[in-house]
Amino acid sequence: MLSSGMLLGASEFWMSRWLTPVWLLGVGITLGLVILVLFLGLFYFLSKIPFFEKQPRSGSAPHILALISAIVLGGIGAMLVRSQFQTEAGDFRTDEWALVAVSLAVFSGLLTWSILFCSNQRFLGEVKSILFEGIGSYLLTTIVVIAAAGLACTFVADDPRRILSCLPQIFQSGESEQIAIVPGQKVDQTEGGSEFVPVDIAYSPNLLDRVTIKSNVRVILADAPNISSILMTPVNLVADEELQWNRKQKEKPPIPMMEGSQIHIKNLETVDAEVVFRFRSLPAVPEVSTILVTAIAVIGFGLLFFLQQGVAPKASAIALSAAKSEVGQPLFLVLMAIGTVCILFGVFMPFYTFGEDIKLLKDCGLTVILVLALFQGVWSASSSVSEEIEGRTALTVLSKPVGRKSFLIGKILGVFWLIFLMFLILGSFELLAVAYKPLYDNKEGSLDPPLWEVCHMEMVRTIPGLAMGLFHSTTLSAFAVAFATRIPQLANFALCFSIYLVGHLTQAIISSAEGGFAILQFIGQLIAVVVPDLEHFSMQAAIDSGNPIPMSYLAGTMVYALLYTGIAVLLGLLLFEDRDLA
Repeated sequence: MLSSGMLLGASEFWMSRWLTPVWLLGVGITLGLVILVLFLGLFYFLSKIPFFEKQPRSGSAPHILALISAIVLGGIGAMLVRSQFQTEAGDFRTDEWALVAVSLAVFSGLLTWSILFCSNQRFLGEVKSILFEGIGSYLLTTIVVIAAAGLACTFVADDPRRILSCLPQIFQSGESEQIAIVPGQKVDQTEGGSEFVPVDIAYSPNLLDRVTIKSNVRVILADAPNISSILMTPVNLVADEELQWNRKQKEKPPIPMMEGSQIHIKNLETVDAEVVFRFRSLPAVPEVSTILVTAIAVIGFGLLFFLQQGVAPKASAIALSAAKSEVGQPLFLVLMAIGTVCILFGVFMPFYTFGEDIKLLKDCGLTVILVLALFQGVWSASSSVSEEIEGRTALTVLSKPVGRKSFLIGKILGVFWLIFLMFLILGSFELLAVAYKPLYDNKEGSLDPPLWEVCHMEMVRTIPGLAMGLFHSTTLSAFAVAFATRIPQLANFALCFSIYLVGHLTQAIISSAEGGFAILQFIGQLIAVVVPDLEHFSMQAAIDSGNPIPMSYLAGTMVYALLYTGIAVLLGLLLFEDRDLA
């Protein structure tokens, strides 16, 4: 029987290779939950300050303050990550910069609004009920179970202490550019008599992942001021030619990689040399960034859940009630059972793709989760809106001090949290299946088991697909809630199914209309404007090519989903404003 000490470093143990990525997620979720508890403590502390307790939470002043803070903090955050959005030539990618800046502004606004609206005794008095009753209890239980399961993998994770020690290195990572000026040789100086000049270039050899060097004249790179002291093989750098090196290459690095070493350069020309160094630093275990990203995601959704109660308590009450009612229905349990069986069955089902089974597992798993979430979203929208209007239940609710705007927004939020719970549970099974699939395929092919980094890579590349599926189902479900104010359940299903089909065929419709009649081009462009292009939420192309989803694209899909969800809310308010409920 394996002892815990053996398992702590058991990189050859197959469960270690499978469950180390799961452990990273568990640690990230735990960190996020701890920070959320600290936020609650911050809200309690600020509630004791008269400024926050007496601060008006209605009117435009708090919203304007939060908007300004969001723009400022988002801009600062975008400046901090600007090096991630530069090309190899140093040019700036404006589109990606803008998308990340908007996403950071949204997160900053969420943080600012949470501090403004949740730092009061009224919200703190309702925290217990929203967390331990209704949909909040299901969400909290699911997250805690996932975190506990991840932490339980500590005893089989591959060297968890080393991985955790790399966590501070994330904040030292990034790209930087430094320039060294080396004086040229004198006219009466021979090439052999010139010395190597030390240059002040700062970098961390342990974190260095890639280096690019370019000079305007011919130079030689070394690690000492003279030939007798040089330990590394000198590197001859030709003028205007770019030298690249990364850790994956078998060639020796062109710069010294020992701690405390310094770069020395010999200029072989009479003109001054301008040597440009571009460094990219990563943690010694780059996968440790999963902990930070997971924690940020948990914090974001947790603050959103708190903010819902702090900003709109009436809409929040309707949302929590609607979500709790739908979770208790047999349909939710049936869909969850179907999704779980399909995902787990996909691990062992042969797809006969000559080594590409994991791609089909990802595609099929994400599609199953999306279809089930869409069905649940449209069904819940119809049952919680259409049936309440037809059964006069909505009239009873609106007879109380609850406006139609709060009623409709509450229903949309209730469907969102219901869908989020589905993605949380089924997505966890999908990530477990994807992380295990490389081990199963190699075992079936009588190959050596892959490293845990491979399982982690496949799992992490699936997470953006889950996020885009959540955006996809939320957008369409918001329209379903809007339509449910006017049409019955069956008609709502037909209309949402039509939007789903047209939304995935938008690009094909536009392409087929090009070069044709003007009226066809107009209709194609009109469809592209009115109907959301749901292909933006598809990950199939990235799965087929084996490429990861860039953060900028994920940020763009989030902004796109927010815009169309806002349109659905406005459409629903227009349709519901003069609806006769009597």
